[in-house]
Formats: sequence, structure tokens, C-alpha cells
Amino acid sequence: MSHVKPKPSISLFKQLWNDWPELVGSHFMGTLGLLLCGGSLLLYYKKDGDFRKHKLEYTVIRDDDCMADKYKKIYKELDKAYYKKIGVEMPDDCKE
Repeated sequence: MSHVKPKPSISLFKQLWNDWPELVGSHFMGTLGLLLCGGSLLLYYKKDGDFRKHKLEYTVIRDDDCMADKYKKIYKELDKAYYKKIGVEMPDDCKE
């Protein structure tokens, strides 16, 4: 019978796993952690991670800024939901 030579990458992995299992395991866990961090950062920025309703400092945004429309829309929806939740009619100056 002929001897089947294993692939170099698999045999190297098996040799490293047998010689230094803690090294292979720690590299695996580190790589997994980096991949998870990268994926969560992508999701954070995809879902507009810079927008926080509750901030420690105020930010002044001019009317001609592109973010102004976004904030107006978001806070108008929040006001509507709040007044609906407490069962009170929204004041006329807030309706616009």
C-alpha cells in the first residue's frame, strides 16, 4: 500500500497542536476576538452609532447642517410617542 502524505498545512497544525496547545489555542481565541470586534464595530456604525439621545454635553447644530433634519425628525417622533403614551394631546407649538 502506498502512504498518503497529509497536506502541509494540516500536518503543521497537528504538530503545533501537539507541541504547544496553549499557543495554538491563544492564537485561535485572539483571532476570534478580533473578528468579533470588527463585526460589532461594523454593526455599530451601520446602525448610526454616533447618535446618542442622552449626552453629557450639548452640541449646537445650525439649521443648514445636514444633521439638523435628522435630529428634527427623530425628536418629533419621540415627542409624538411621548404624548401618546401619557394620553395628553400634543401642544400646538410642538406639532408644526
